[in-house]
Amino acid sequence: MYDNIHTEPYIHTVNYSQSVVREIVNLIRRNGQHDNQKKARALTEYKLSTTVYAHSNILGQDFLAGQRQRV
Repeated sequence: MYDNIHTEPYIHTVNYSQSVVREIVNLIRRNGQHDNQKKARALTEYKLSTTVYAHSNILGQDFLAGQRQRV
């Protein structure tokens, strides 16, 4: 069984990343076609947040692999 104390930060990171992505997608939709500068900024933030999400996912997988080796 995994220790909740250790997995908790990873779970929060993933949840936070997913909520950031959702917020940015909503921002892009709200801004429509006319405000290209805001749209470009939102897309940049989206790319950054997906990078953060991907890294947190990799860290989580590495952590779980380490846990399995310890058992």
